[in-house]
Amino acid sequence: MANRFSMDVINEASHVIGSGPVVMVNLLSFHEQPVYSESFPDKKTSVRSAYYEGYAGVFREIAAQLQITTELVYAGRWLHGVLAAPQEAWHDIVIVRYKSFDDLRRILDHPDYATRAAPHRHAAVADWRFIATRNG
Repeated sequence: MANRFSMDVINEASHVIGSGPVVMVNLLSFHEQPVYSESFPDKKTSVRSAYYEGYAGVFREIAAQLQITTELVYAGRWLHGVLAAPQEAWHDIVIVRYKSFDDLRRILDHPDYATRAAPHRHAAVADWRFIATRNG
């Protein structure tokens, strides 16, 4: 449910976020095992491999093809929700900086995203929050 988004959601976010640098925070909860469709050719054997090698690997390839610079600010495992609701427990947190939200949109619009990257994300991620932030 929460790991899916539509271009309508991205369009609305683009309108709200506007131009300029943006830092995206990903709160990730993984399936126990990757859940791929039978026909997907590049299956990974673990959820972290599906996310970090499959999804993030293809994501970086697309960014390079489009000459978009992304910066991995942080990737790590959730330890404890000090002031979080009990249901707010995540496996990993990933933070990525973009020169603009439009750069992220261009990656998401690339045909390889839907066919090569998104299947890995869907296979790995059971639940997800995707939060846009900016200094100031």
